[in-house]
Amino acid sequence: MRIKTTLLAAAIAAATLGTLAAVPATAAPARAEAPPSISVAYGDLDLTTPEGEAELTRRVRKAALRVCRFRADGSVNDATAEQACYRQARVRAGVEIAQIISNRRYGG
Repeated sequence: MRIKTTLLAAAIAAATLGTLAAVPATAAPARAEAPPSISVAYGDLDLTTPEGEAELTRRVRKAALRVCRFRADGSVNDATAEQACYRQARVRAGVEIAQIISNRRYGG
């Protein structure tokens, strides 16, 4: 099993759950491209345990850092855009992780 979380290489202004107040215009890709994404495997984890949850969170953090470091064109993001992207990616992934864990625990 994998989480196919879209981790934006550039943060989206006023994004999901209102986590960002503003993002510089230079942070958005110039063309309407699909944002970079990365799959995070979790099929090998027992998500009913704190250790399994912690490992999945660690994997998502690592994936977010990897994707947010670069813009869609492959150039390195500036620190502000990278941090905004990382925060947003974590929020989006956090929602997905919570749903997966709930499904595993309660059979949803």
